[in-house]
Amino acid sequence: MNKELEFLKEHCVFNTPHEVYVLLAVSRKKDTSWITNSQEIVFREIIKSQEDIARKFRRLQLMCKSYRDDDDRNYPFYVYVTNNSRCSLKAANTLVRLILDGAYEEAKGVDMSSTFKKLDYKFTSALMKKTAKGSTRRFMIDVDTKDLNFNKRIKDSLSKHDDNNDTWTELIKIETRNGYHYRTAPFNVQDFNFHFSLDELKTLVNVKSDGLLFVEYMKND
Repeated sequence: MNKELEFLKEHCVFNTPHEVYVLLAVSRKKDTSWITNSQEIVFREIIKSQEDIARKFRRLQLMCKSYRDDDDRNYPFYVYVTNNSRCSLKAANTLVRLILDGAYEEAKGVDMSSTFKKLDYKFTSALMKKTAKGSTRRFMIDVDTKDLNFNKRIKDSLSKHDDNNDTWTELIKIETRNGYHYRTAPFNVQDFNFHFSLDELKTLVNVKSDGLLFVEYMKND
């Protein structure tokens, strides 16, 4: 088992029957100068159970490796997974409201066909909303440097205010292309930020109460 798949199997915890995780592969403009931000390519897979992980991950990898545009160019992709589980029931409720609103508009003569043709996309988008967060309560710290001293300050800053050691029980460090993602238990962000300058908070470190965790970078040369 490769390290990415091993990480996903550890990360994806299903505490209720409705919980899922979203795998996301994104080809960004910064790596492909010939496209605009609106043309960025995104593939999504919904992981429904532990047994689902390997199949969905490999299918996403295959889509990224085989994708070609009209000029037969392939693309590099960043692969991410939702830091927290998502509640499919909450997302379904959001989708139902969207469908009912669309049907109401159609009854008034408004063409809502573009919405109804993308219901699968709409459901995935609903899963990504904060209102659809599942039972897990994880924070992530996005660090845009691999400097050893700076990353030591990250851990030191967490331990200085972590009276119950909750943060350390879930502290996982994931190497990204430009730095690291840290998955942690919730902590006092204001206390944490106090240990860094405003410039560092703007450019090097960012705390998120949800977000996406890095899984792998697929260069696809």
